[in-house]
Amino acid sequence: MRIWVIALFFALGIGAVFGPYLLHRGLIVEAVEINMSVKVGDTFGLNADADALRFGKVMPGTQAERELLVSNNHQFPVRVSIQTSGDMGNWVRVSENDFLLEPYGGKNVTFVVHPAISEFGEYEGKAVVVMRRSILT
Repeated sequence: MRIWVIALFFALGIGAVFGPYLLHRGLIVEAVEINMSVKVGDTFGLNADADALRFGKVMPGTQAERELLVSNNHQFPVRVSIQTSGDMGNWVRVSENDFLLEPYGGKNVTFVVHPAISEFGEYEGKAVVVMRRSILT
């Protein structure tokens, strides 16, 4: 009998700590990793490939944009958040982050890279689009 009481208090404690997070942020249902790249050089260049967020070639002090359609292919709403990382992760701004997508809905999100470096070269990173099922919208 005593072990059940201890187990019940333990479960309630875990629920009290993680419950609010799970209700608001939800459980991850999908995470998509997208490669990013940019070349910093003395000319401009475009890259229209659709297999990644390739910003082409930019000059120091300038910026480039790419659009990405984020789609919810689930039967329930999802909360979307986007994180960037890598050599160029801190140079990328996302037009909208931490938003709700209705079932089977979509939203165009603009990624803008503004290299914070004047050294010529090729830089890479990743964008991760995370979708969470949220009980609270």
